[in-house]
Amino acid sequence: MARLVLPICLAWGVIEAFVRIFIHFFTWFAISRWFCGHVIVFGVGEKGFTLVKELLKRGHVVVAVDKNAANPYLAQIEHGKGFTLVGDATDINFMKTLGLHRAVTFYAMTGDDTVNIDSAIRMKEYFQQYKITWWSRFWKLLCGFHNEMFSARIQVHDPILRRLAWEKEGPFSQASVNKHTTTPWVCYPFSAYDQAAKMIVETYPPDIAEGKTKKYHVVIVGFGLFGERVALQIIRMCQPPKSFGQELVIHVIDCRADLIRERFYQRYPAVNPDNEGDPRYGGYAPLARLNFIQGDIQRMNEKAIRATIPDIDENTVIYVCLADELLGAEAAMLLAKITQKSGTRIVFALPETERLSENMQGTFKKYNVSMFLPLSTSCSLHPGENHLGETIDDMGKAVLRAYDPKKSWADEPEWGREASRQSASHVLFKLRMAGVDSMRITTISKDEIKEQCGQHLELLAEAEHDRWATERLLDGWIYDGDKKDPGQRLHRDIQPFAALNKGTQDIDFAINEIVPQVVEIWQKARTSTPPC
Repeated sequence: MARLVLPICLAWGVIEAFVRIFIHFFTWFAISRWFCGHVIVFGVGEKGFTLVKELLKRGHVVVAVDKNAANPYLAQIEHGKGFTLVGDATDINFMKTLGLHRAVTFYAMTGDDTVNIDSAIRMKEYFQQYKITWWSRFWKLLCGFHNEMFSARIQVHDPILRRLAWEKEGPFSQASVNKHTTTPWVCYPFSAYDQAAKMIVETYPPDIAEGKTKKYHVVIVGFGLFGERVALQIIRMCQPPKSFGQELVIHVIDCRADLIRERFYQRYPAVNPDNEGDPRYGGYAPLARLNFIQGDIQRMNEKAIRATIPDIDENTVIYVCLADELLGAEAAMLLAKITQKSGTRIVFALPETERLSENMQGTFKKYNVSMFLPLSTSCSLHPGENHLGETIDDMGKAVLRAYDPKKSWADEPEWGREASRQSASHVLFKLRMAGVDSMRITTISKDEIKEQCGQHLELLAEAEHDRWATERLLDGWIYDGDKKDPGQRLHRDIQPFAALNKGTQDIDFAINEIVPQVVEIWQKARTSTPPC
């Protein structure tokens, strides 16, 4: 019997090896020769795997690429009807096997910003060498993808590195990418954390309304990469002008608060309270009041938490942004029980996976804790989309026309489009300042908006200018009373609204004219597309 078992096992092993080699060769051949309209994801870590799952749910054909053949996520992707290849997407020879000229999107999702940028450089070289053949055109036409422009989405977490690479004159600006290549394509920088922070703040914004208390409070538990991005998004989009009479206070609870405070103020000096009165920041410093609290939320009791943050009330929003979902769940549950009577909103942002039991999810619903899984969808969104799935490009176009009717959206660089999108997103916050309840924004009519905005024209113009100045200051610009120099990041208009000349103020007043139009676009998109 033993004489038979050994040859059978050997034969089975040889057959299995041949089958694996055949499947690998067939997959490589099919991707390099036949695939059309597919999505390529380079780097299959936790975020990359989450992105692949989301794309497969949406019905895309996905090719996952990773350098490590032993990566356990690759087997799960194959089991989930995705395709995998082992290789290095920074190697131009390997890129030729990915069918880039027939793909629709490429995502660089490794944890190293420089590797992701390097893959984009190699891609640019690939398209410089590749010439579109009649067969490629015919095959894309046959598959229904002849109108799809290829887009590359490169994850770069470092904002300085992202800005340098993709500015108007940068190597990956739209003009630079298409100028010297035979195939038209668009390259987008993005950070999954930035996208997720936008989504969570837009979905669960801090409550603000005229006539409420002089300060409104936000609490962020956990100040890692994601918690920091949430704070920056709140500063950008939820900071009322001084004339409104309210002040935003952000409480940060983290066990490394002292170290985090120093690092955060170094990167964003306009937020540092020590720079108050510094003329370089045009009178805006500090942009927000941050209260860094050293402590572990899981080890605090009700008395300690209330002593640490005495101003928790029904207007407070608490964002739980801990990297570990189980620790985050414990913190969210503790805070929900403590603040149940005060009506404080608790928003629990799960990091990248959802491993909570059904019992815990049921308990969250009981205590009215909002669970949010932003990274699963934020990675797969293009810049013209938001968390509801609708496009906000039309909203951005309306804003661009209001500022300069001569400008064309098609000719505008990506950084300019993103600035218009940010201004469009801020319209909803302006409406809340004008006294429109957040629940009514989805149904309010154009006439009501005009009437409401007409009563607060100067306030809304000031809010728009402050939003613009805040964005510039966080991006490293400083005030210069004499000139505007993008190269040196100097601007004469980084100063309070009241100090601007009338011509510049009129630009900010123009935003009031298109608020009804922007809200109407948003309403239609929200009602026609269900949330993710």
